[in-house]
Amino acid sequence: MKSSDDLDKDDNLVTPQAMASKDAGHEVVESKKPTLLQVIFSVMAAFVGIQNKKNKERDFKYGNFKVFVAVAATFTLIFLVTIITIVQIVIGK
Repeated sequence: MKSSDDLDKDDNLVTPQAMASKDAGHEVVESKKPTLLQVIFSVMAAFVGIQNKKNKERDFKYGNFKVFVAVAATFTLIFLVTIITIVQIVIGK
């Protein structure tokens, strides 16, 4: 008599356990728009080039362009003020 593993391979019969294990391995992309905190983390990740594919897909599919631009502009301004302040401290003005 064939085991359930043999049936899956030979006869293309799929057991409920095999289906559950196949579904468990798939990543599910969130179907809602990103929160402000998720937008902030996405922008920070984009600044250093480490954005992952799942978050990028969520951002492009459900995100609001204006929110991302506003957060990116804010972080750019904070970054520039920080660099200018550090340079001012180092050169002693």
